[in-house]
Amino acid sequence: MDFTTMDARAYRGLNAEQFEERRSLVLSLAQEPPADATMERMDAIDSEITIITDEMERRNKLAEARNQKAVEVVGGAGKVVGKAADPATPQVRVKKDNSLGRRVWDQLQERSYSRGERFQLGNVAFRAATDPQADSQLGDAKTLGYYADELTMTDTRIREGYRRPLTIWDLFNHESTEKDAVAYYVEGAFEGSAGMTAELGAFKQIHVAAPERKTESLKKVTAIWKQSDEILTDAPRFVSHVNSRAAYNLDTVVEDQLVMGDGTGDNLTGITNASGILTATASAYDLAFIESLLAKKTAIRKATPNFNVDTLLVADEDYDTMQTLKNSSDQYVLGGPVGIVYGNNVTVGDVLWRTIRIVPTPALTSGTSILGAFKAGATIYEHVTGRRFDTGYDGDDFSHGRVSFRAYQRLALAVEYPAAFCKYTVG
Repeated sequence: MDFTTMDARAYRGLNAEQFEERRSLVLSLAQEPPADATMERMDAIDSEITIITDEMERRNKLAEARNQKAVEVVGGAGKVVGKAADPATPQVRVKKDNSLGRRVWDQLQERSYSRGERFQLGNVAFRAATDPQADSQLGDAKTLGYYADELTMTDTRIREGYRRPLTIWDLFNHESTEKDAVAYYVEGAFEGSAGMTAELGAFKQIHVAAPERKTESLKKVTAIWKQSDEILTDAPRFVSHVNSRAAYNLDTVVEDQLVMGDGTGDNLTGITNASGILTATASAYDLAFIESLLAKKTAIRKATPNFNVDTLLVADEDYDTMQTLKNSSDQYVLGGPVGIVYGNNVTVGDVLWRTIRIVPTPALTSGTSILGAFKAGATIYEHVTGRRFDTGYDGDDFSHGRVSFRAYQRLALAVEYPAAFCKYTVG
């Protein structure tokens, strides 16, 4: 999306035709955003709409001031200050009376006082000319806080709170389905073995057990919320913020389930609770732990169709511990703050034993890590409907001016090769 923002100063330099062209362009982009528009670009467009609104108000005030001045020159109140030389054509020069007395008299006339009437002012607190004006001196509740509001620029964008990185969903293989459940077969046990046999000797007997059928039902993650009709029409930016935050919340729940789901009730069976995965223990996230990964990498390759380990999933806190890990020469194992190893500027990075990428996540509790061939060992089956967002009326929503929003997603995690994963308990 090619769009260059303009500030308030630039708008003041536009003539009426240029201003109207720019205004039409920005409003069209806000109503129908381009497909490639980023959230940052949309925020810039929204900010420019505020600038356009302020500039329109300024231009309208200038136009009103010009019109008022024209009325005063043509037909405003004035007094005769001189006459033309020719009495046959009595022309006059008019000078507007802006004196304090004139203004006070005009105000008295607005209050229906005449010159013959007497009036008095009661309960008036006169202040010295040097006393500062304060909000508390404004008696009318409608104007309370006026100066504070007038001198404050309000930016309506919402500053987001913590958003954890979503790193787990893309680790797995992905498939789609129209069904309510996914079934697959696991190779049965192999009994006996071939062997060397003498002439006329009995052949060595083997037996291949029938494949075992596994079934995973699709589970559903859901959320529902409501908005008033007024919010929908008056604050579309806020509604968009709520909707995006709800979608993010669904994503975090899904990632927690993929890793730690216990399989009970409506929960998925996450990797850490899958039956048949390998297990290992370590005393700490130290060099011994890193060296043990190499042995488990080989064990996984031998327990699967030669799968290569691609990921070490660790908790955020444990990743920080690994970042500060040093060897006996007081060198950072993972490169340290600037990636210097033995005095050389070497970028070690977060890849162990050439293929194992370290992925930190808040979905794991400290002390638990997962080593595995994620792409080859498990598959996320998502329903073809994907992530759904629906709106409608629930209960008495219609009669109370509310709209219900709901979001949901159906998916299953099939750990087709449990031996492709090893759960570490550390510490």
